[in-house]
Amino acid sequence: MNFFVPIIEADFRILLTGRRVNTTNGVPLNKILKYKYHGVTYMCFTNNVIEQRANKISEEIRKRTIYQFIKAVSSSGSSPFNTKVILKDSHGVLYSVETNLNGLRFATGELTYKAYKQIQMKETVQGFGSFMVIISSFLIMMWALARYMGI
Repeated sequence: MNFFVPIIEADFRILLTGRRVNTTNGVPLNKILKYKYHGVTYMCFTNNVIEQRANKISEEIRKRTIYQFIKAVSSSGSSPFNTKVILKDSHGVLYSVETNLNGLRFATGELTYKAYKQIQMKETVQGFGSFMVIISSFLIMMWALARYMGI
């Protein structure tokens, strides 16, 4: 999926990298597609950053693991990417590891599987809690606005 941003040729934009680059000559053409429509230049950014990162970490796990690499499990859909990696230790125990930095830390031996699962659970709970706080704040603001307006 792509999204389009109208730009002026000489304009500077902060791109996904967070760095300021000149949009006319600072970015490789394979990252940004440009086209003109009624004199306005549009840029198309691909948003497959998550897929690229998952595949990159999966490859890092394959290269740096202390366990035997069995396979990478891909997601289904129009653009599949590696979501999990299956590893096997010397005793024949299989480990299912997500393709994230914690999975890489487990694969390189920095974490035990128990510590890896605890960190994953903690991050899941924190993410869910943050989401609930944001939604609750939004609902409270809507309620306060409705009370203020007399609705």
